Amino acid sequence: MIRELQRHDETRWKKRGIGIIDDTIIEKTGKHIEGTGKFFDHGKGRFVWGHSIVSLHFADHKTSYALDYRHYVKKGEPGFRTKIELAKDLITEGIEKMQLPAFTFIGDAWYLYKDLVDHIESYKRLWIFASKSDRLVLVNRRYMRISEYCKSLNDSDYTETEVEGVRFLSTARPSTSSLL
Repeated sequence: MIRELQRHDETRWKKRGIGIIDDTIIEKTGKHIEGTGKFFDHGKGRFVWGHSIVSLHFADHKTSYALDYRHYVKKGEPGFRTKIELAKDLITEGIEKMQLPAFTFIGDAWYLYKDLVDHIESYKRLWIFASKSDRLVLVNRRYMRISEYCKSLNDSDYTETEVEGVRFLSTARPSTSSLL
């Protein structure tokens, strides 16, 4: 399927595309469907019965589509692997086997773990993940909450970068080796 998508200009990968790591629950009603379980759906704020899937998507300014997925099973079940391990597998397969050109990988706060960040950086790729404000990072040899770090910044700490006519403010990032 990926080869076919690469044959057409509308769906061919672009260098500026991104890889998106995400998970979702596909609700099911049958209690005996293989691989189903009871999972907490954060979007609904309750437990649901279904399949839990970790996926890798590609998106650029023209297109967006799923590349691959892994079925997540709970700890204690046969074949259990963490969502972080599954995400690492998807990134490895995407880069090494599919030749995914995405230079940046994004995801929600669930995936902001040192092990996954190190894995992405081992491919000389960038990452952007959401984070909770109480996450600890190492800044100038001192651990602090991200919310505290943000409050410590002055206007002079930011630099302006322009990408395709859009201006962004950025600051030096804390050491990734310090993610807790």
